[in-house]
Amino acid sequence: MLWLRDNFIQNEGHDYESSYPDEYDNWTHDISVNIYPSPLKNHRPISERHLLPAQIKTVYSESIEALKADCKLLAGVGFRAVIEAICIDKNITGRNLEVKITKLLTNKLITDKEAERLHAVRFMEMTLFMKWLYQKKKHCMLF
Repeated sequence: MLWLRDNFIQNEGHDYESSYPDEYDNWTHDISVNIYPSPLKNHRPISERHLLPAQIKTVYSESIEALKADCKLLAGVGFRAVIEAICIDKNITGRNLEVKITKLLTNKLITDKEAERLHAVRFMEMTLFMKWLYQKKKHCMLF
């Protein structure tokens, strides 16, 4: 139930919102809409996700949701797990993620552009982790 009181509208006991007459003398009020989790700009979902192994699909989906919720560190860890899982699935070995990404490229499992992006994400993930670790050290004692 909406009712008018002193140029404010109240909706069934919820907070007041500013209300005002527009140029045609109709009462109006500002409306803001927040969507959670936020949609990702320029994101193109994997069209054939059903072809992914179940465990990779789960980690990928949860990583996307973490990214939508602006949990960058968690999303980064999740995407790293996706890359590691793909490497295990395709028998790609290496001493670190850089080597594994290069081998994915060498075996033509990813394109040059994808390898470039994965290497960039690898650096971003480490930067985010180091910032997080630094903040934690400032606020608590690590054992």
